[in-house]
Amino acid sequence: MHRPDDHPDPNRWLALWVTPVAGFMTLLDVTIVVAVALPSMQRDLHASTASVQWVVSGYALAFALTLVAAGRTGDTSGRRRVFLVAPGRVRRLQRRGRGRTRRHPRRLP
Repeated sequence: MHRPDDHPDPNRWLALWVTPVAGFMTLLDVTIVVAVALPSMQRDLHASTASVQWVVSGYALAFALTLVAAGRTGDTSGRRRVFLVAPGRVRRLQRRGRGRTRRHPRRLP
């Protein structure tokens, strides 16, 4: 039963559009990896088609596990907090990784 102070959230339609767009971006990301990166990786590493398929599966699995872990963290710590804090931490880790590759170009981090 509706109470007079229970009004639907006006942003509910925005959430309805954001969810499928996020799913589409995920599929687009995997497609870009397959279409752009894998042919050159296969050529440079002399990998078989089966080996390249393992790369795609591993990439998708790692992405899915990260997504599940981030969702659970959002449930426990608050979605807004995770949404605002996580990009900064990712950027900091990326900067750290780039610093290592510059200092030791022949060694992988």
